[in-house]
Amino acid sequence: MIFARFCYVFATLVLVIASMATAQKSPTTHHCARGPADSKTIQMSATFHQSYPAVAHAIDSILPALGYAIDSTASASGHWVSRVRTTWPEGTEDEKWHGSKSPGVRVYVRATPRGDSTAFVVDAQAACILESANADSSSESISSMLEMIAAMQVASSLSNALKAQQVIPPTRPHDDRAPPPGIRAGAWKYSAHVELRDQRQDLGVRTITIAPRNSEQGPAWLVVMAMQAEGQTLTDSVIMRRSELKPVSRHAVAPEMDLLLVTDDSMAHGLLTAGSSLTPLNVRLRARSFLNYYALRAAFAELPLARGWTGTASVLELGEEPIFASLTLSVVDTERITVPAGAVDCWHVTVKGPGIDEHYWIGREPQDVVRTREPRGGQGAVLQLDLVSFTPH
Repeated sequence: MIFARFCYVFATLVLVIASMATAQKSPTTHHCARGPADSKTIQMSATFHQSYPAVAHAIDSILPALGYAIDSTASASGHWVSRVRTTWPEGTEDEKWHGSKSPGVRVYVRATPRGDSTAFVVDAQAACILESANADSSSESISSMLEMIAAMQVASSLSNALKAQQVIPPTRPHDDRAPPPGIRAGAWKYSAHVELRDQRQDLGVRTITIAPRNSEQGPAWLVVMAMQAEGQTLTDSVIMRRSELKPVSRHAVAPEMDLLLVTDDSMAHGLLTAGSSLTPLNVRLRARSFLNYYALRAAFAELPLARGWTGTASVLELGEEPIFASLTLSVVDTERITVPAGAVDCWHVTVKGPGIDEHYWIGREPQDVVRTREPRGGQGAVLQLDLVSFTPH
């Protein structure tokens, strides 16, 4: 699994296609040989659990650091407008998705106080026509890719600059809607170990936290995995809509790596940062897609498990060619197993796909994940998680 360096401060993260953000004054004119690009932008929005002054101070710092000179004539309090940057985003200079000529990109950033939090929006807009107006408007064009990377870099850099230490906010958000049957808010702790023949290595504790969220796409669930490895905290966070559990976003962290993904109706778009290397990601969604396995496991609380039941899903696999791998889920047995949390009657479910052969034990009531076993590497090692405790929220 690929993790990413991520200080969790987002309550929601959404990517949309928008019209050009409105500045207080018109931005400085940029000469374009083939004329200016259209008003389409890539927009990302988030809510940070920091005060407005802290967020504003961070924005003042990260925009110049990313190569965006502030256009003081068009900017105002709470509104930052950059001049056009004609160089490629740092880390993408030699990548094959673009040629030598850049359409240039401008970013518009807004920050608005929301009580103790701050709402944040960034729009990225290509400045000039590169090929033609029609070609540049395609979601797979160089201009669209540049806009997406620019918006993601600003959002990701701001997240990292704020250096939030918590996995979820200390106060839980109010949500008037009752949760659907099955999934519930809480924290599940699991002991982790790897088995290889007659050897066993303990890997500490992993915590899975599920909390309600109100995203711009409607009521949602936030699923966060947190663990320690060699003294470093690793987190992997997914937001999915309650309606049909459709994916919204993923943000994950590990030392020297940062993964950020957002979805539209058909694709997951993202940026993987590994050291100084930046890799854009565009992966087509499939039916019942999940952005990681922890989100899939949370979804088992919604499934009509029974003897002989089978179902399908797809989960993002980040290999050389990222893809949503098709999976078959099957109830193969009922078993009573003992874990640190106690003895539990379970459905034994297999999860199989290309190169994937995992086994889950799902409690019969409630349908919590009690145990998982999955291969690790090609030497026959198996990673096992066992439920230690559950704390309702």
